Amino acid sequence: MIEEETLIIRKEWWEFFVALWETFSYNGFVKKQGGLFYVNANCV
Repeated sequence: MIEEETLIIRKEWWEFFVALWETFSYNGFVKKQGGLFYVNANCV
């Protein structure tokens, strides 16, 4: 139960972090890296 809650919290933090990352790194190279990072995060 605790593990499940931790995963939900972690997912919310990842979504927040990715949104923040995309907001602050809105240029070609970094945006491309951010997209790759987002895909990798989703695979985990």
